[in-house]
Amino acid sequence: MNNKEKKYITVLTVIMVILFVFSVLIINSIRTSGHEVKQYYHNMAEVVNSSKGFDIDGNRFILNDEDEHYITFRHIVNSDTFGIIFDSELDNDTNITVWEMESSGLILSEYNVTIEEGERWLFLRDINPGAQLVSLGIEKDVYVYEVFSAEAYSNNRLKAIALVGCFVVFIILFIIFYKFEIFKKQFIISYDWFSERVHRLDINIGVLLLLVVAVVIVSSLIVLGLTHIDEEVFRFNYKTVLLLSVLIGSTIISIIKRKLFVKRFEVLGLIFIALVGASYAILEPTSNGISWDDELHFEKASLMSHAIDGEISFADIDINYYYQAVAIDKVTYSKDSADRNNLMYDTLDKNGFYIKRDTSNIPITYIVFLPMALGSTVARGMMLPYHISVIFGRLFNALFFAICCYMSMKKLRQGKMVVLLLALIPTIAFMSGSYSYDTWLIGLSVLGFSYVFAERQEPDNKMSIASIVIIPISFYLANIIKMVYFPLALVALFISHKKFKSILQSIIYRALVIISSILPFIAVFKSQVSNAAVGDTRGGEAVNQASQLTFIRENYSYVAKVVATFLKEYLNPIRGGSGRINNLAYNGLIAGYMITLGIVIVGCLLHHEDTKHTAFPIWYRLGVILLYVGISIICAVTFYAAYTPVGVDYIAGCQPRYLLPALFPLLFVLTRIPTRTYILDKVGEHNVNMLLCLAMIFINIYCLWMGCVSYY
Repeated sequence: MNNKEKKYITVLTVIMVILFVFSVLIINSIRTSGHEVKQYYHNMAEVVNSSKGFDIDGNRFILNDEDEHYITFRHIVNSDTFGIIFDSELDNDTNITVWEMESSGLILSEYNVTIEEGERWLFLRDINPGAQLVSLGIEKDVYVYEVFSAEAYSNNRLKAIALVGCFVVFIILFIIFYKFEIFKKQFIISYDWFSERVHRLDINIGVLLLLVVAVVIVSSLIVLGLTHIDEEVFRFNYKTVLLLSVLIGSTIISIIKRKLFVKRFEVLGLIFIALVGASYAILEPTSNGISWDDELHFEKASLMSHAIDGEISFADIDINYYYQAVAIDKVTYSKDSADRNNLMYDTLDKNGFYIKRDTSNIPITYIVFLPMALGSTVARGMMLPYHISVIFGRLFNALFFAICCYMSMKKLRQGKMVVLLLALIPTIAFMSGSYSYDTWLIGLSVLGFSYVFAERQEPDNKMSIASIVIIPISFYLANIIKMVYFPLALVALFISHKKFKSILQSIIYRALVIISSILPFIAVFKSQVSNAAVGDTRGGEAVNQASQLTFIRENYSYVAKVVATFLKEYLNPIRGGSGRINNLAYNGLIAGYMITLGIVIVGCLLHHEDTKHTAFPIWYRLGVILLYVGISIICAVTFYAAYTPVGVDYIAGCQPRYLLPALFPLLFVLTRIPTRTYILDKVGEHNVNMLLCLAMIFINIYCLWMGCVSYY
């Protein structure tokens, strides 16, 4: 056996073990035991049967002077678990008398339990099967957050069978790959190709790891020192340490490895895009009500992550209950409130409380939540605390976006900086580290455009099969959930027929692009049919889409004026631009968006390197402007029809961020100027790239501090 065959066996074993471990994590994430929640209430008026000795104010029970003090809750018969969660931790050990009763008041059992100091929950197990009421004798004021009844469930045999089956499958695959020579030959070719590119990366992994450790230690010491200066402003906590680590680490890496900003631009781009996105994912509160509609996106990602068992964690339901309080009052931004809520969610999940959901008919449009769902699934398979699984969902979203940007930068011969600057716009970076499908849309559309533009940069080379496949698939997946962006794919049609090896190949490619524009309509239509009972109510009761469409048909000129008035501000890069640059949703609109916008535009212009041979013609430049304006018009009319009261003279719900998917082609095309790059040549491309990248990272760190970390 020669060296290459030995390497083949070693690498094959490593790959198989990694894939097996990943499969085990997926299987281990399946819930096979726990407690199915049959009913739950946050409104105590709906579940309290009676009470004595308390004055009731909503969910607050205040002791009065009566001799007896008890609260009686309704309970589902044959449910063996009763749970009650208080709004805050109890300040001392609290003894509670429990009476399990029939609906007539007949006591089936009586006993005492103790809630220890610092806890905020009580789980009563093995409730009498005939009990329909649970009465609690409490001698203190309490504020009840939630009450629920649950029933135990266990079927561990299913998981054991799945694990054994998975092991057998991987053993069979290993034998197949080991025995057949065709796999060995293909591996040797792939291994040589891969090894060559790894050596060309010019990155010492060991040095980087040591650097990371050193940066974290230095950051911790700095924060500790600042704490002694002003404990109110600088508090020693992991969020401040991590934020400083990103600041110091990115600066050091950029300076030491600045030559890679030219040699391997996409590698550093991947690192920094992933680093910034991960910072948002980790440092933002593990709650919903952080980003736009994240409670809806989280709910759908959760449904996907439980596609196999359909047993959604009860914590997934509870985390959405307070999203409005988080968004408006910044609940869970402080350390105390964050720790209190995380502990509650972790406890609910650890005790196996879940809600059964039907996952047999998940629409294809839910694929946009796949990265988030996969992250949550992996964390659950690793048996990590619940709040960490929430972070993992966001981390996988950030990683997916970073990979899309990496592939885009790698494909482009020049103009890579446009991708990096776009990805580091705080609003986009923030959404990549949130429960948001906007970065799925932006990432894949950037990938599709990059492949289109890359083909124009190589006019003498024939179009590769990879490009013919990736371009239509990228646009199809990008637009699968929001039909208003279907015009984006049309740009891919404008590739010269000379780029194709044959007329048939050209026809196939253009047909695929057209199909990729049409298919999202079918996907969304099917999704709406399958979810016909679930309407979008964001527009309020005054909205009537059918009546509004009739009004539009009968008043074209009036509606045109309304749309034109709206677009004056919406398309204004100064006013409207503020909402799509430093806008961190419920974190707030962070000051300095004009600086960010200036850096992005100047940075793109500095990297204008182009030649007359590949420069975009005037009709192409006008085309992307028309595309940008056209999508804004489609968005405006859509929101006027679907989310605005009938006949009013304004447009509701059309947010500035909706234009972000169309921003990349506008920036890229308009900043490609066929002249020499004087500044890059004079200062040094690697130095300019380093400064631009660091400037955007510092802006994101500032936004994170102002919007989130400063409250912790």
